[in-house]
Amino acid sequence: MARRAAPRRLLGGPPTLSRCLPAVLVLAPLAAAGTLHVPGDFETIQAAVNAALEGDTILVAKGDYPGAVIIDGLSGLVLRAKGRVTIQAGSALVGLRIEDSSQVEVSGFRVEDATEMGIFVRTSSDVTVRKCTVTEDCSVAAIAIDQGTRVCELLRNVIEGTSTDGIVLKGTGNLVECNDVIGALGTRLLESAESSANVLSRNLVLVAHVGIEIGGDGGTSLDHNRVIDVNGRRRYVTSDVDATGNQFTACKASKCLQVGFGVKSAPNTFTECKAKGSGGFDLADTSLGLNSCQDCSFGMEG
Repeated sequence: MARRAAPRRLLGGPPTLSRCLPAVLVLAPLAAAGTLHVPGDFETIQAAVNAALEGDTILVAKGDYPGAVIIDGLSGLVLRAKGRVTIQAGSALVGLRIEDSSQVEVSGFRVEDATEMGIFVRTSSDVTVRKCTVTEDCSVAAIAIDQGTRVCELLRNVIEGTSTDGIVLKGTGNLVECNDVIGALGTRLLESAESSANVLSRNLVLVAHVGIEIGGDGGTSLDHNRVIDVNGRRRYVTSDVDATGNQFTACKASKCLQVGFGVKSAPNTFTECKAKGSGGFDLADTSLGLNSCQDCSFGMEG
């Protein structure tokens, strides 16, 4: 009697579910960027910031919100005001602080009652502050960027009534464009010695003391800025001896009380710049004539 062949054993043990089903690549789902609402989802702006994840957008409805706001260690966050939104700092040192963060966008907020700085960007990169207003007294600066910050953009912001400097730059490769600096009693736009290679473009500055001061390590470009003197002394001044290699293009000074363009270092390049009607000199260059002026128009020079 012929013997029945024994069933052939499958290598590797009995069949399993994974062997019976087609191969499927299973990927863990990525967390989708979300939208957080204030006060709909969170009562305060800070509570929403604390809960935000990378890529989230926080929308803040119109109203007054007590308490300073701190964005610390976040990436890919959008914080946007919907309507007139006021951050009432309540005598905090800084009204809105962005620190150790990247790819953060803040837009449309009004900051009041900060004692030192309205908005402060510190050791961050790729940060945009757009269409914000800083009002009332700040003892240090209305908006400040520290030396550890790179590629920050200040766009279409308004500064009103601070007792010291308007915008202070200490970083590198930052863009300051189309801002209105009104009512600062110190320097309206100040690039300090710790900065370089910034762009200051199309800003409107109402002067009470010094309009724009450039004191960095060079490579800064200034174009189409306008400074209107209001009981002030100067329009532009490069006051630091290391402030060299800067480019001024199509900047204008009109009817400054003392000096239109004050230059104390060289070499810098002025192209298509104009100044007239200053109480002292339209161009005061004490750099031993080492600066270059191309197609410029200055009335009184000294």
